[in-house]
Amino acid sequence: MTLLLLTSLLLHLVTFYAVIILFRRQEAEPTQDMDKKMRQMEDILAAYTEEMKASNERLLQEIQGTAAAEISQKQKVADAEEVQRSYTPPLPQEQDETFQLSDRAKVLQLYAAGKKPEQIAEELQMGTGEVELLIRFHLQLEN
Repeated sequence: MTLLLLTSLLLHLVTFYAVIILFRRQEAEPTQDMDKKMRQMEDILAAYTEEMKASNERLLQEIQGTAAAEISQKQKVADAEEVQRSYTPPLPQEQDETFQLSDRAKVLQLYAAGKKPEQIAEELQMGTGEVELLIRFHLQLEN
Protein backbone atom coordinates (compact mmCIF):
# COMPACT_ATOMS: atom_id res chain seq x y z
CA MET A 1 0.00 0.00 0.00
CA THR A 2 2.85 2.39 0.63
CA LEU A 3 3.85 1.80 -2.89
CA LEU A 4 0.47 2.96 -4.08
CA LEU A 5 0.60 5.94 -1.79
CA LEU A 6 4.04 6.92 -3.05
CA THR A 7 2.95 6.48 -6.66
CA SER A 8 -0.15 8.61 -6.03
CA LEU A 9 1.92 11.31 -4.34
CA LEU A 10 4.41 11.28 -7.16
CA LEU A 11 1.65 11.51 -9.74
CA HIS A 12 0.10 14.42 -7.83
CA LEU A 13 3.43 16.27 -7.77
CA VAL A 14 3.92 15.74 -11.52
CA THR A 15 0.39 16.93 -12.15
CA PHE A 16 0.89 20.09 -10.03
CA TYR A 17 4.17 20.75 -11.81
CA ALA A 18 2.44 20.39 -15.22
CA VAL A 19 -0.42 22.69 -14.13
CA ILE A 20 2.06 25.35 -13.00
CA ILE A 21 3.98 25.17 -16.30
CA LEU A 22 0.77 25.42 -18.34
CA PHE A 23 -0.46 28.32 -16.21
CA ARG A 24 2.81 30.22 -16.78
CA ARG A 25 2.64 29.60 -20.54
CA GLN A 26 -0.94 30.78 -20.65
CA GLU A 27 -0.02 33.96 -18.80
CA ALA A 28 2.93 34.61 -21.12
CA GLU A 29 0.99 34.09 -24.39
CA PRO A 30 -1.61 36.83 -23.85
CA THR A 31 1.10 39.41 -23.34
CA GLN A 32 2.70 38.37 -26.62
CA ASP A 33 -0.69 38.47 -28.35
CA MET A 34 -1.43 41.80 -26.71
CA ASP A 35 1.89 43.20 -27.92
CA LYS A 36 1.16 41.92 -31.43
CA LYS A 37 -2.36 43.38 -31.35
CA MET A 38 -1.05 46.69 -30.01
CA ARG A 39 1.49 46.89 -32.86
CA GLN A 40 -1.25 46.12 -35.41
CA MET A 41 -3.50 48.80 -33.93
CA GLU A 42 -0.63 51.31 -33.95
CA ASP A 43 0.04 50.48 -37.61
CA ILE A 44 -3.64 50.89 -38.47
CA LEU A 45 -3.82 54.22 -36.62
CA ALA A 46 -0.64 55.42 -38.31
CA ALA A 47 -2.05 54.51 -41.75
CA TYR A 48 -5.35 56.23 -40.91
CA THR A 49 -3.49 59.33 -39.73
CA GLU A 50 -1.46 59.43 -42.95
CA GLU A 51 -4.63 59.05 -45.00
CA MET A 52 -6.31 61.88 -43.09
CA LYS A 53 -3.23 64.06 -43.55
CA ALA A 54 -3.25 63.44 -47.31
CA SER A 55 -6.98 64.14 -47.45
CA ASN A 56 -6.50 67.40 -45.54
CA GLU A 57 -3.69 68.45 -47.87
CA ARG A 58 -5.89 67.78 -50.94
CA LEU A 59 -8.71 69.76 -49.36
CA LEU A 60 -6.36 72.62 -48.57
CA GLN A 61 -5.08 72.64 -52.16
CA GLU A 62 -8.65 72.65 -53.49
CA ILE A 63 -9.56 75.52 -51.19
CA GLN A 64 -6.48 77.46 -52.20
CA GLY A 65 -7.18 76.69 -55.88
CA THR A 66 -10.79 77.80 -55.49
CA ALA A 67 -9.71 80.93 -53.67
CA ALA A 68 -7.16 81.67 -56.38
CA ALA A 69 -9.80 81.07 -59.05
CA GLU A 70 -12.23 83.39 -57.22
CA ILE A 71 -9.56 86.06 -56.93
CA SER A 72 -8.74 85.61 -60.61
CA GLN A 73 -12.44 85.81 -61.51
CA LYS A 74 -12.89 88.94 -59.37
CA GLN A 75 -9.84 90.47 -61.04
CA LYS A 76 -11.27 89.69 -64.49
CA VAL A 77 -14.61 91.26 -63.50
CA ALA A 78 -12.82 94.32 -62.16
CA ASP A 79 -10.77 94.58 -65.36
CA ALA A 80 -13.92 94.24 -67.47
CA GLU A 81 -15.65 96.94 -65.44
CA GLU A 82 -12.63 99.18 -65.86
CA VAL A 83 -12.69 98.60 -69.60
CA GLN A 84 -16.41 99.41 -69.64
CA ARG A 85 -15.84 102.63 -67.69
CA SER A 86 -13.04 103.72 -69.96
CA TYR A 87 -14.88 102.73 -73.15
CA THR A 88 -16.39 105.52 -75.14
CA PRO A 89 -18.51 104.43 -78.05
CA PRO A 90 -17.55 105.85 -81.39
CA LEU A 91 -19.58 108.82 -82.45
CA PRO A 92 -21.42 108.48 -85.70
CA GLN A 93 -19.83 110.34 -88.53
CA GLU A 94 -22.06 112.95 -89.94
CA GLN A 95 -22.88 112.16 -93.50
CA ASP A 96 -25.30 113.56 -95.91
CA GLU A 97 -27.94 110.95 -95.84
CA THR A 98 -29.93 110.99 -98.98
CA PHE A 99 -33.08 109.03 -99.28
CA GLN A 100 -34.27 107.80 -102.57
CA LEU A 101 -38.01 107.59 -102.77
CA SER A 102 -39.62 104.68 -104.52
CA ASP A 103 -41.80 105.23 -107.57
CA ARG A 104 -44.91 104.61 -105.50
CA ALA A 105 -43.83 107.20 -102.90
CA LYS A 106 -43.07 109.73 -105.62
CA VAL A 107 -46.47 109.15 -107.24
CA LEU A 108 -48.28 109.60 -103.92
CA GLN A 109 -46.24 112.69 -103.06
CA LEU A 110 -47.03 114.35 -106.36
CA TYR A 111 -50.72 113.31 -106.12
CA ALA A 112 -50.90 114.83 -102.62
CA ALA A 113 -49.40 118.03 -104.09
CA GLY A 114 -52.46 118.21 -106.35
CA LYS A 115 -51.08 117.04 -109.67
CA LYS A 116 -53.19 114.99 -112.05
CA PRO A 117 -52.27 111.40 -112.97
CA GLU A 118 -51.30 112.41 -116.53
CA GLN A 119 -48.88 115.08 -115.25
CA ILE A 120 -47.37 112.64 -112.71
CA ALA A 121 -46.90 109.99 -115.41
CA GLU A 122 -45.21 112.47 -117.70
CA GLU A 123 -42.93 113.82 -114.96
CA LEU A 124 -41.87 110.37 -113.71
CA GLN A 125 -41.80 108.83 -117.17
CA MET A 126 -44.31 106.17 -116.24
CA GLY A 127 -47.46 104.94 -117.85
CA THR A 128 -50.70 106.78 -117.03
CA GLY A 129 -52.46 103.49 -116.20
CA GLU A 130 -49.71 102.55 -113.78
CA VAL A 131 -49.96 105.88 -111.98
CA GLU A 132 -53.75 105.64 -111.78
CA LEU A 133 -53.48 102.09 -110.46
CA LEU A 134 -51.06 103.17 -107.68
CA ILE A 135 -53.34 106.06 -106.72
CA ARG A 136 -56.46 103.84 -106.63
CA PHE A 137 -54.66 101.22 -104.58
CA HIS A 138 -53.56 103.87 -102.10
CA LEU A 139 -57.06 105.33 -101.84
CA GLN A 140 -58.52 101.85 -101.21
CA LEU A 141 -56.04 101.24 -98.40
CA GLU A 142 -56.95 104.53 -96.75
CA ASN A 143 -60.64 103.68 -96.76
